Amino acid sequence: MPDDIKQIDDNKTEKKGSSRYYVEGYYDSAISMPAESDRDYSYKIGSSSALPAFPPHREARYTERIKPLKAAALLFSGLFIILIVLAVVWVFLRYDLEIKSENGTINITLTENRNEYPLFYDMFSSTPSVNELQNHADPKPGSVKLDSFAMVISQLPVDAQELTYQQIYKKCVDSIVSVYSAGSSGQIKGTGIILSPDGYILTNHHLVDNQSEIYAVLSNKKQYQAVLVGKDAVTDLAVLKIDATRLKPAEFGDSGNIQVGDEVLAIGNPINHTLMMTDGIISAINDKITLNGYKTTLLQTNAELSCGSSGGALINRCGQVIGITNMKIVSAYLSTEDIGFALPIKIAKPIVEELLVNGYIKGRPSLGILSKDVPRFASVFYDLPSGVYVEHVWENSDACNKGLMRGDIIVSVNGTQVKGSETILEIQNGLSVGDKVSLEVFRQGQYYEIEIALMDASAFN
Repeated sequence: MPDDIKQIDDNKTEKKGSSRYYVEGYYDSAISMPAESDRDYSYKIGSSSALPAFPPHREARYTERIKPLKAAALLFSGLFIILIVLAVVWVFLRYDLEIKSENGTINITLTENRNEYPLFYDMFSSTPSVNELQNHADPKPGSVKLDSFAMVISQLPVDAQELTYQQIYKKCVDSIVSVYSAGSSGQIKGTGIILSPDGYILTNHHLVDNQSEIYAVLSNKKQYQAVLVGKDAVTDLAVLKIDATRLKPAEFGDSGNIQVGDEVLAIGNPINHTLMMTDGIISAINDKITLNGYKTTLLQTNAELSCGSSGGALINRCGQVIGITNMKIVSAYLSTEDIGFALPIKIAKPIVEELLVNGYIKGRPSLGILSKDVPRFASVFYDLPSGVYVEHVWENSDACNKGLMRGDIIVSVNGTQVKGSETILEIQNGLSVGDKVSLEVFRQGQYYEIEIALMDASAFN
């Protein structure tokens, strides 16, 4: 102990006026001392070679050690109670509870109810079991087939009476469904038409193509998950299947008897789960419209077709579906109003029947390319020949194997000068799968001859 620190005996009485300082703590080596004075200072020193925290460490009490355990227990208890409450709410929303007492026995019956809270089922809906699927866990186009199905086109009797708008809506609304899909194209809404009592539905191809989830909502708000039976990009048609029975199929009429000026009505799904009806006339019967690379006939109407009406029904005054609405033209550069179109039932009938059997349309010849016409200004400015510019060549096509490339310009086919895409379509549609065509191609200032075999268009979908 240093000489200038006096040891104090606790039992000895200190001098009057002396000051007593206690330095409690732990010190390693250095000791800070007060400045020298005439007073007598005494210190009680507790020394240690360790340097624990100050103030001196005390052992945690038992209650302090179990506090984290209590907090964790309370957290898990709270989560468990929340899950129980959600489960009870889910049961009461999904099922109608019926309690009966008979002969002293209490019977509790739960009946599934999908009529209310349709959005609730978007989160808690289960995948329906389609009878025809059986062991197909991941249904693909064509995996659900309906053999020997035929769309029945009803002819109008001579004394057929026109119905009122109210009568038409009441007759047709239960045969129309709202269609919703989600996938790579985002969330899409549209409309569908019931084909059969056991759940086959007709809609547009562009609503369900490359979509991973498809739902159909009936007019009574019941929801079903749908599987894709077949699709055809050329006519923009697709067939779906839901696990339902005793549905009301639409009555289809003969679109071949339609004339310009005939009154028509359209039913579609412009607002979620709301089937809306609009009226108009047949404005024109266009038989030279190119739809997805093929010429077809479309019915033009001035009945309003809002977003969500695609795949809906164009109906005559007798309540028969005579067309499937599929598109409208909106232009900021034209003075015309929105122009709506529908595919006639007469054209849709054989397509639907083949989709139900095969899942796709067989036998359409194709070069296996995507193309667009060379604009006139580009032809003049860049000194290019008129023809068709190749945008894409399918890798599994004969055109790719023979060396046709993106950026080529097809100038002629079988010696016929190509004025546009219609020239190529007219030539290939007059041939069959396996036939060969001779193409004259312009590439980087030079012309080449390429012979290509036509292939089935379904191979490139």
